[in-house]
Amino acid sequence: MSNLTRLPELLQQSCTRRILWHQCAEVEVEGELRRLLEQLNYPPEQCALLSERKLAGLQPIKRGEFVRHLGLSYLCVVVDAFSGLNPSALAQAAGTLKGGGVLILLTPKAEHWADFYDPEYAYIGASDRPVGHFIQWLKTHLEASPAVVLASYRFEQNQSPARFQPEQLGVYLGGEQRSAVLQLLVCWRQRKSCTLIDADRGRGKSSALGLALALQSSFNRTDVVVTAPDKRALSSLNRAFSERLPDAVLPTYLTPAQLLERNQKPLCLLIDEAAALPLPVLQKLVDLAPHVVLASTQHGYEGFGRGYGLRFTRSLEESRADVRRITLSQPLRWATGDPLEAWVDGALLLNQDDLRSSMTPSLKEGVMEVRVELLLQQPNLFTAIYQLLAQAHYRTSPADLRVLLDSEGQRLFIDVREGQLVAVAWVAQEGPIEPQLAQLIAQGRRRPAGNLLPQSLIYYEGWVEAASQRFWRVVRIAVSASCRRQGVARRLIEHMKRVAKQESVDLLGASFAGHDDLLCFWQQLDFHLMRVGEVVDPVAAAPAAQVLQALNPVAERLISLFKGVATEPADRAALEQRNSLALHNFAHHFAPLKLVENALLDRFNSQDFELLMAVKQGGKLSSAQIKRLRHWVAERL
Repeated sequence: MSNLTRLPELLQQSCTRRILWHQCAEVEVEGELRRLLEQLNYPPEQCALLSERKLAGLQPIKRGEFVRHLGLSYLCVVVDAFSGLNPSALAQAAGTLKGGGVLILLTPKAEHWADFYDPEYAYIGASDRPVGHFIQWLKTHLEASPAVVLASYRFEQNQSPARFQPEQLGVYLGGEQRSAVLQLLVCWRQRKSCTLIDADRGRGKSSALGLALALQSSFNRTDVVVTAPDKRALSSLNRAFSERLPDAVLPTYLTPAQLLERNQKPLCLLIDEAAALPLPVLQKLVDLAPHVVLASTQHGYEGFGRGYGLRFTRSLEESRADVRRITLSQPLRWATGDPLEAWVDGALLLNQDDLRSSMTPSLKEGVMEVRVELLLQQPNLFTAIYQLLAQAHYRTSPADLRVLLDSEGQRLFIDVREGQLVAVAWVAQEGPIEPQLAQLIAQGRRRPAGNLLPQSLIYYEGWVEAASQRFWRVVRIAVSASCRRQGVARRLIEHMKRVAKQESVDLLGASFAGHDDLLCFWQQLDFHLMRVGEVVDPVAAAPAAQVLQALNPVAERLISLFKGVATEPADRAALEQRNSLALHNFAHHFAPLKLVENALLDRFNSQDFELLMAVKQGGKLSSAQIKRLRHWVAERL
């Protein structure tokens, strides 16, 4: 008979955490969860539910919202896999669980789980049939981990290690946090400082920043600015600050893009989760203030590009004499060696420290494609590939695991030299799009998941011909640090082009934050810049850029037509139609806002209203209207 009632007591004694994996039918979820919660007997206010629905009296925290809870602690977190299993949300949920707590994972029966149509498929562009590769990967790690227990498991007396509790030193959680805060206060008394804080999850990094801001006397509150990729993840910093200064206004928050646009120069700039920002943005941010703090989670949930640790911080230490590095290694909410932490790191490939798995002696030398579904049978290779992708891209997150394994049309190309994985390219197959759907996309009435390049070109640029084309989009390309600037990426792309041509692909392209170095890279490889977005990304501090290279004569003609080079009458007519549609979509979204502004400034006339009505009708614009719209855009925008 199960003795789950003793589980909380045993975990409290060791200050460790476990996964309670409970398998059942979907119709049984409500009753089974109530039974488990009754046995565990955690206070309701210490329980959280990751789900799209209310269960057992618990209010749901929905997909994408758990990031708001990262500074909070629970004794019980319920993950409802029937509502969709997002790897990033799973990692975030585990991060809120304190020592002595249980993560209840509710799933279909293990033998049927991979065949269950997970609602998460709708967000990642998966096919209509369950793929199940990510679930198979997760099952393997669940079945082999000591962190996982079942409801029928019996606990023995000798499973209770010695009691562990984090050391409380006044306002500080442990000696490491106290040392970090005191070092920050000393740095801020200097004329200039640059402090790098590295910590794993649950080490009190953000709360240390909040404490330091509350205790410092070196700056006025208005001279301090905090920036981060996501304001919601600053809850722990703000909470620590407010606990010390309950009546004080929270530190000013600006997005990275706002900081650079306004050219604001505070005395002290705190950059939280710095590893989740692109390197060109970081290089600009560190020059904005005499005192800069860059804090980073080593194995973060929402982006942990290792380029930050491998390149940026190293170059910073070489170029500045005032750099000080602080590392927080002692967990504050659970014991060292916690089984759940080890499981999350392994199953979601968050541990980027050990790169030994990049050795792939069983693979032949050279550039080749590896089938995504076969990676489940080669976990070392899969780990090596994912580690290299994470090193190269600042927004790599656990959610990418599921996209790579389960989303339709994902391809992987690798370069192996002397048994070492030196480069990876992740490619997504896109297009063609059915003509009827393409028209709905062009009119702004549909934006289905997937097909990023053709959809963007159809809607924003009016290039409806893109719907008939087959695209390969380079999602990520990564080269190991020791092999950069040796033509490795070019060699990988040339191989992909040959394979794509053999498979009758029309266009090879990419979409990325439009920083100069990335644009230069793609243009040196003879890719055409097709589109630059209208909106600056608040994190990347740059608009999106999209590039293409034609792989056959028909695609070359289409690119020439797109770029406005039209010699044949039929081409000129198509070009005029494309311009009309692009202007219509642009005006539909942006012109009405500008008209309101003009109305307030008495800068509009009756023709403006006629033009607006024509745009809003959604029909074909006349030549005169197109000419007037072009003139209107030039005059007012």
